[in-house]
Amino acid sequence: MKPKEISGFLEIRKKNVNVFKMLLGGAKIEWENRYVEIRNQKLFLYAGQNYSKPLEVLELTSDLKIREIRRAESNGKAHVFEICCNK
Repeated sequence: MKPKEISGFLEIRKKNVNVFKMLLGGAKIEWENRYVEIRNQKLFLYAGQNYSKPLEVLELTSDLKIREIRRAESNGKAHVFEICCNK
């Protein structure tokens, strides 16, 4: 069976956010809208829907883990998750 291809927009937390500082009230999490596609067991991250060159490509392998993020860690946003490596 061929894997399903998916595309759409996600709000992505900016990198290099100091979570400890944020939890103490000293920093705010910033979010960016990004266009993503999942195809051929890879997640492609683009600056927008009309861009042809991805910002990042993540191979979706069995060593990846998806972790749900609590609302307290995401400025009250619902349905937030993190993709991280089990290694």
